[in-house]
Amino acid sequence: MNKYFIQHRLHTLAKSYVNLNEQQASFELDKIKFSHWDPNSTDTKKTSYWLLENEVIASNYRNAITSFNRKITSILSRLAFLSQCYTEYLREPYLLYKEGSNVVFFRYTTQVDGVPLSFDNGSLKGL
Repeated sequence: MNKYFIQHRLHTLAKSYVNLNEQQASFELDKIKFSHWDPNSTDTKKTSYWLLENEVIASNYRNAITSFNRKITSILSRLAFLSQCYTEYLREPYLLYKEGSNVVFFRYTTQVDGVPLSFDNGSLKGL
C-alpha cells in the first residue's frame, strides 16, 4: 500500500469563520484539513474557494482519489446543508502526490460561464 497526499479545491459560497484567531484559519474533520484557498489571508471575502488536504493509504492513485471522494461527499453534503450554501468540488482542480515518487498527478480545471438562450414567442407557445 502507498501513502498519497491530496490537495483539492472546494468551491463554496460558505465563508469559514472557524478558528479565525489562529494565524491560518482552518479546521480538521475526519482527518481532512479545511482551510482558506489563499493561505496568506484570513479574509474569507476574497475568494469563494477552500483548500481540502488529506492523506490516503491506497494501492494506486485511482483508489486514493476514489477513497477521498467517498469521504468528502458525505462531509460536503452536510456542510452545504448546515451552511445553506452552494458547495461543489467535483469540477474543481486537485493535486495528488504519492509519497516517495517524483511524479504528481493533477487535474486542472477552469471556470466557463454559460451562454444565454432565447425564450421567444414560439417558446412561450410551447410552454
